[in-house]
Amino acid sequence: MTPLPRRSLLSSLRAVGRAATGLLSASVLLHGATALAGGLPYPSPGAHLLPINLPAEWFNRGGEGVAYHDTDTLRRGTSTLRPTESVDMDEVNGVTSLSWTRAGEWLDYSIEVDELATYTHSFKARVASAGVGGTFHLELDGVALTGSLQVPDTGGWQTWTDVTASFPLPPGEHTLRLVFDTVGPTGFVGNVDGFEMKRDDSGIQFPYPIANNPPSLPYNTIPAARFDSGGEDVAYHDTDAVNEGGVYRTEGVDVFAGLDGQGYAVGSIQSGEWLEYTVYATQTRNYSLMLRLASASGGQVNVDVDGGTQAIGFVGATGGPQTFSNFFFNAIPLTQGTHVIRISFGVSGGGTFGSFSSLRFD
Repeated sequence: MTPLPRRSLLSSLRAVGRAATGLLSASVLLHGATALAGGLPYPSPGAHLLPINLPAEWFNRGGEGVAYHDTDTLRRGTSTLRPTESVDMDEVNGVTSLSWTRAGEWLDYSIEVDELATYTHSFKARVASAGVGGTFHLELDGVALTGSLQVPDTGGWQTWTDVTASFPLPPGEHTLRLVFDTVGPTGFVGNVDGFEMKRDDSGIQFPYPIANNPPSLPYNTIPAARFDSGGEDVAYHDTDAVNEGGVYRTEGVDVFAGLDGQGYAVGSIQSGEWLEYTVYATQTRNYSLMLRLASASGGQVNVDVDGGTQAIGFVGATGGPQTFSNFFFNAIPLTQGTHVIRISFGVSGGGTFGSFSSLRFD
């Protein structure tokens, strides 16, 4: 695997950490820091906000049995960072790493996922081992997050490569634990320089246009043209790959300007087409859903929530494909949290349904 290059961000973060060492004390508790299960974040009182390149030596403060566990109290290595901790750390050519790692040892890191929904995140650890290394895994708030991850033979204790994994991360503050499970023939698991964590946007459906946070319900009108990102058969289905309206987005959905008097609307909707919208319900209750639709001859509209049909409606003719009326679907049950809403259209015998301007949950 290709070694992860040293990044200026990682170097500058470490420089800041060294400057801050000794300046942070228990007094941070007076400044609003919250003591998480795995101790206090290092070097600042706040949890590390993702995405991040996190130096491995930035494990939480709190000491043995709280923020980390080391199998002995002997401090090994040349690093002068955090001299009162018993975690073994080496520094070679400006690279500080966890070293002499053994089975049963662990370290905690406070992280924050600043999103309203649970998305898949990628993890990339920069590791080294002179010979086949051992294994480690990750835990989130005490629950296993990954299976066993193998440290390969990289050819030296300072010859680095990447070990990767992916997993869903829920919103909020969490304690991430790095757990060393087994040693290799060398008697150690391997050296760890740092790890990168970021959301994996490849092939995943996200709210549009702000991928971090879906629209909050109730009382939030969502333009129909803001269907989720993700593409054909993931976030929508359209009978062809051309945006006939030629505006707003490059996907195959037909988006037109000014159909409903202002802004954008989805038009030329054919029977069998559908659109999905990721939303965040702030309350667990039944919601009323309003769809603003236009149709020359009418048709069927289905409302699905998280893959299950919740409502089927029959829409009458509104006077034309650009003459909009409000249609209501009552008692759509949503629990508090993130949901994917699919709006699908059907016309008896096929053909054109019409246009779709917006949706709103009340």
